[in-house]
Amino acid sequence: MKKTIPISMGKFFFQYLVYSELVHSYRTVQSEKTTFNLLRKYFGKILIDELNRNMVMDFVQNRLRRVSAYAVTRDIQYLRGALNWGIQKNYLENNQCIGIKKPRLPEIQPIYFTREEFDKLLLVINNEDLKHLIIFAVNTGLR
Repeated sequence: MKKTIPISMGKFFFQYLVYSELVHSYRTVQSEKTTFNLLRKYFGKILIDELNRNMVMDFVQNRLRRVSAYAVTRDIQYLRGALNWGIQKNYLENNQCIGIKKPRLPEIQPIYFTREEFDKLLLVINNEDLKHLIIFAVNTGLR
């Protein structure tokens, strides 16, 4: 059994975000910060190696009652990535997100113009060639 370095969840996430800023986009890092702040509030002041699979599943269930499956899937993804980094840095022995299933995402239905919406669109197009092109595209399913 290898020895892990004890570190608080808050300090762990701070160090991970320093790393993340080097390899991820600004928007990703901002989104990770939001997720990690929620995790810190939910779990309180614990060491990162005290986090277990049941705790993570409780967090996921709690989040699913409040936000979309997309947001929860993103939270799991960010936590999984941070915990993998923690294993490399000897803060953790294993990733407590492994085996946690992401919530089922709703199937996205294709979006269609109603006849009324399509007529409104055609009314605002002044160029006849463009109007014919749009009619052709809509009637043949082009995107």
